[in-house]
Amino acid sequence: VRPKVSQDGFENSGISGGFGDPHFTTFDGFEFSFNRIGEFVLTKNGFFEAQIRMTQLDTFQATYTSAIVLKSSTSEVVQIEVAADTIVAYTTNRATLTPPTYPLFHEGVDYKISTQSTNQILVVFSSGVSVLVALKSGALIYHISMPPSYSDTLTGLLGNWNWNQSDDHIQSDGVLVNLSPLTPLDREVALDTFGRSWAVTTSWFQYPASENTATYTDTNFVPVYLSNLNVTPEATNICGSSTPCLYDFLVTNDTVLATNTLQAQNEISELQSLFATSPTIQLVSGEMAISVGIDVWYQFGFEVFDPLGVYRVGVSSELTEVELELSNNLTDFRKYYNLMFIVSESEKDTVFGVTVWVQSRTNLVVGFSFVLSVCDCEFGICSNSSFTKEDFLLQYAKQTCVCDLGYT
Repeated sequence: VRPKVSQDGFENSGISGGFGDPHFTTFDGFEFSFNRIGEFVLTKNGFFEAQIRMTQLDTFQATYTSAIVLKSSTSEVVQIEVAADTIVAYTTNRATLTPPTYPLFHEGVDYKISTQSTNQILVVFSSGVSVLVALKSGALIYHISMPPSYSDTLTGLLGNWNWNQSDDHIQSDGVLVNLSPLTPLDREVALDTFGRSWAVTTSWFQYPASENTATYTDTNFVPVYLSNLNVTPEATNICGSSTPCLYDFLVTNDTVLATNTLQAQNEISELQSLFATSPTIQLVSGEMAISVGIDVWYQFGFEVFDPLGVYRVGVSSELTEVELELSNNLTDFRKYYNLMFIVSESEKDTVFGVTVWVQSRTNLVVGFSFVLSVCDCEFGICSNSSFTKEDFLLQYAKQTCVCDLGYT
């Protein structure tokens, strides 16, 4: 695993997003459009997966993101979808989470949900993955932030996050779609082939009775390609040179939709530019990788910095006893926190994580996750020698006991 490191020595999380008729920006900053009806793998590795549902927009030859479902290897599903002029969140068996009053805070197994209004929901997983979903012009837009340990492990529509845009269009069968040298139209067709390869085979969506992924799929839908459209002076006046904006306006003639698309494109671009400096979390006392005993309190110090002003800091964990407190309000931009937690006897055999996260005023979320190994040897010595890369990504492992010669 090769984490990206900022010039301050902090590991940076990765951010990607989707918006409009659907347009995507990968973790490496590659921009493309993919316009089909169905359910597709947005991003995944062995520990997290996000899928989206794309639905036809009225009678236009255009689609939009109408639902997104999220799941970690240890969590239930979190499904967010458009419902009239608002968005609603579900868990397993379509149990509704979103209440009629706001703000909402819900804590599930391995994740937390918070929202301040009927059109925006933030989901934070204990691994450090965070997903912000909002509703604009009747369609979902989203930002997905990944922890540094997930770099070089991802597949799906949002690429592999290895700081190389040229290989962000690898199909589900592992074949890289060649985009150069191609005409603009052939390039759009090739990216459509890439997108269709990521149609879900195992869906995490929660369906009403008698429905499944086929209910929301139309393989006969034919997308419109921008290369086949005539760019009008009106479209240029609204969109400038923004390809996603031009596409949405020319296909729908909807100025509001096109303007929202332009705004969303600029926002994700700005977020990716800001990600190297805002915000950051530095561990001041304690170690990132630690051996954890049973019924012992552990304490760590964090310094949080955000050039826009520290906005919101929290902790996500499955442990029962976890405390985060502000210990020194240095400035509006730099604050010091103490984190304390304990692993009880009843929790020692449960996979758990501990992640401190900070949310900026631009809704950028950065997480700092521990690599924890539980030591529960009554006799002998605990050993980390059997740790694997998968243990590191999961950020949890149980140590093996090494006995003295002559003991078992």
